[in-house]
Amino acid sequence: MEQDLIKKDNADWFFLAVIIFHIFLELVIYFTPFVEIVPWNMATNLILSESVIWIPALFYFVETKQNPIETCRFRKIRPATVFMTVLFTMLCGPLTTVANAISMLFVENTVLSISGNVLEMPFPVMFLLMAVYGPLVEEVGFRGIIHQGFRSRGNVWKAILLSSFLFAIMHMNVNQAAYAFVLGIMMALLMEATDSIWPSFIMHMCINGFSVVVMFLTNALPAETMEVAMSEAVYSTQELFLVISIYLVLAVICTPLALCVLTWIAGHENRKEALAAILPNRKSSHSKLLTIPIIVGTLICFVMMIINQILV
Repeated sequence: MEQDLIKKDNADWFFLAVIIFHIFLELVIYFTPFVEIVPWNMATNLILSESVIWIPALFYFVETKQNPIETCRFRKIRPATVFMTVLFTMLCGPLTTVANAISMLFVENTVLSISGNVLEMPFPVMFLLMAVYGPLVEEVGFRGIIHQGFRSRGNVWKAILLSSFLFAIMHMNVNQAAYAFVLGIMMALLMEATDSIWPSFIMHMCINGFSVVVMFLTNALPAETMEVAMSEAVYSTQELFLVISIYLVLAVICTPLALCVLTWIAGHENRKEALAAILPNRKSSHSKLLTIPIIVGTLICFVMMIINQILV
């Protein structure tokens, strides 16, 4: 049965298809009258940016004849797991902030740079697209197709690391890639702890939703207050080191607590042994995860990250 699943696994080709489709869409947007024909705003941008995942995903499921519900683990979780997932997300915050702040020593905050475009749209539209639509599509693609495909080859820990790495570089900018890698690992661990995609989606939704809410709340402030808030959002190098130092201490405290919560979730979902089994060991399968499609897709992502950084 597992061998049949491996034969059907095209997770690496799916990743390459996502990256190629992304490049193709950017070329269409920049070198055709597309933006003159289609009303262009942040909503259109978000819908199209996620289409580079869900359209290849449709082809993937048609080609492999897999059941999307089963492959992506759309399985019920207990109510208490939902609340503990939110707590887990909060406890992972300091570690994510450290990764974000370190990247800001070298590049600008990408989310902050697009906030103006986001605020031009109604809050319900942006919340639906950024906190629901985007996370659902990305979880199906990366914790669903890619992570589940890699783990079917026998080494769960390597599958967690590689799927998280691909999730990070898929954003094609250094800032988001830095903290997306950390979040990818945490969300993959949630999936392993529950055998369900819903907790990772909830975590993803909480993080994106929080960013959207903060943007709109800040925008609702009086003009003078907002100007001060925006100026304080741009940190000097010295201030960034201070932020890193403070949040690093918090991360040392909160991350072990987050892992304790993860263990509780696994026990509550009767997955404690499964979670413990992902720890690296010498008897783990040495199945091949770095394939030609993964290497090619990774190189393309790095080239795009360099180009995007030069164009900023």
